[in-house]
Amino acid sequence: MTWGHSDHKLLLPDAAGNLPPTFTRDNNNAVLSESAPVGHQVFQLQGSDPEGSPVHYGLFGTDYLRVDRDTGVVTVVKSLDREVTN
Repeated sequence: MTWGHSDHKLLLPDAAGNLPPTFTRDNNNAVLSESAPVGHQVFQLQGSDPEGSPVHYGLFGTDYLRVDRDTGVVTVVKSLDREVTN
């Protein structure tokens, strides 16, 4: 029986060559009224990538709001009335 030998290399990007995107607008102070209708545009996320790649957006943990993957526009997609229970 013959055993072979193989070398494998894992190539990781240089930390300085793959920086994460950053938000270019403060998104921590958005105000949203409970009476905002479905379809209302709440705000627009804005970000940039240091390498110039396109930035794509996502929103997790809610079924009341949705963000457009390409534009960053956040809209109401379900009534926000807190007196209504699921």
